[in-house]
Amino acid sequence: KELLPALCFRMNRRGCKDLARSLTAHLAEQEEQARAKENWQEQINRCRAELRNLGAARSDGSTKEELQQDMMEHNEQRAGLVAKLDRLHGVDPRFAIAPSRGLPVKESEILEALMLDRDDIPEDYEWLFCAMRRGIGVHHSGLNKKWRQATEHLVRLKRLGVIFATGTLAM
Repeated sequence: KELLPALCFRMNRRGCKDLARSLTAHLAEQEEQARAKENWQEQINRCRAELRNLGAARSDGSTKEELQQDMMEHNEQRAGLVAKLDRLHGVDPRFAIAPSRGLPVKESEILEALMLDRDDIPEDYEWLFCAMRRGIGVHHSGLNKKWRQATEHLVRLKRLGVIFATGTLAM
């Protein structure tokens, strides 16, 4: 993991795109199979139910200190459940190439690098967005400049594990 990102140079754009798509599809397929076997949806439903059942912090006739302590515990429980739900909805780290902290790239990290909202991702770049979430970057002159710069930014942050590129990455 210390040696990542791996750079895979191809002579043509299509080769870069095909390799990235193939690796992304393979990891997504493996993740889907694992999630089915591990009852992933059941875990998500259980977590949502726990959030619903958490309710509000008590507000009975307790002392101010007791109420503050109860509210802090309640907020910690809620934050923990929300974080767990985010992890369950995100890319499973076992099916990503993640050099830094062993965690997949967060959607928000990519959107920040692109300076876009999720709804603004063009349909023909959706595959690349999914690849980046798994730690896979692509860099060639046929990509929109914003996407090339996002790849470069995520490489500098050590968030991508493999880059499929033409010689444009060297320039």
